[in-house]
Amino acid sequence: MRRSSAYKLTAKLNELKLRTPSEKPSIKHAYYKYHLVLPEYIPKQEFMAEMDKHGVSTGPLYEPPLHKTLLSKNMFGDDISLPVSENIAPRTVSLPMFPEMTDSDISQIYHAIKEVLKIMKA
Repeated sequence: MRRSSAYKLTAKLNELKLRTPSEKPSIKHAYYKYHLVLPEYIPKQEFMAEMDKHGVSTGPLYEPPLHKTLLSKNMFGDDISLPVSENIAPRTVSLPMFPEMTDSDISQIYHAIKEVLKIMKA
C-alpha cells in the first residue's frame, strides 16, 4: 500500500522537478519514510514551517548525517568527510507516508509543496 501511494506521490512531485526516492530494477524501496531533497535555495526549517501552515506535517531526516553523530564520532573519529552527505542532509525532509494514504492525502501534499515552493521562490 505504501509503494502504491509512493508511486503516485512521486509522479506528481516529478512535475515539480524535485529529487524524490528512486528504485533500481533489482532493488525495491520500502517507503517506510518518504524523503524529499529540497533545492539548495530553500531553507529546510522554513519549508517545514510553511508546510505545517498548509496542514502537512514534515520531519527532518538525516540531520546530522550519520557520520557526524556522537556515536559515529566515538567509533570512527571525527575526521570523516563525506561531502555529498553533508550537502544533502541539511536539505532532506520526510513527507507523510502511511499505508492508509488516500489520493486526497497525496493531492494535499502535492498542492502544499507546490504552493510552498512558489512562496519561497519569490
